[in-house]
Amino acid sequence: MLPVASLVFLTPLLTPPPSNLPLTSSSSSPSRPLRHPRPPLRHPQPTAALLESLRADLQRDDWMPLQTEPRWRNPCFFTSWITAVSVQQALAFGQWPAFGLGPLLVLLSSLVYWRDPQRETWRRTLDLLVVRVGMASHVLLALLLCRPAGVCALLGGYACGGVCYAVGRVLTVRGQRRRGAVVHSGVHVFANLGNLALLRVG
Repeated sequence: MLPVASLVFLTPLLTPPPSNLPLTSSSSSPSRPLRHPRPPLRHPQPTAALLESLRADLQRDDWMPLQTEPRWRNPCFFTSWITAVSVQQALAFGQWPAFGLGPLLVLLSSLVYWRDPQRETWRRTLDLLVVRVGMASHVLLALLLCRPAGVCALLGGYACGGVCYAVGRVLTVRGQRRRGAVVHSGVHVFANLGNLALLRVG
């Protein structure tokens, strides 16, 4: 039996050309209406299904962050200290408090949360608020005070950090909490690389 796709391509060859002669009925063989081939079955697009699955995972709230013993072994905790480099470099480049105060507040809020991460806690709410406000103010100040190359470097670091945040969340939701924490650490790494690139380029 030919596949359905083959029938679709062969249909123009198998269909007789139109005739101008009127159709005549035969008593021996009654005429039957022409049957058109069925359209090919449409399978769901794998890319669309994947994106829908990722969206659903990002919206789930039945997950818990990685818990380690001792607590400092959590990769998100010790990579939070990287933000101290952004604070130190802002002081070294004479950019305090414009590009140093925000990272300092992010450093403190991250350490407060990641020393004992819990999803339903005020410490996570505080950390998310400080990080979002800090990043937004950093971008705004960069747009006002820095060259376009520095702004692009900062946004590139933040974009990579955003990807790490999303992938880390999906891994955590799917039960791979250690891998999720390792990938989430990329938020701290890339965001601070963006801060440092801004200081050097901007």
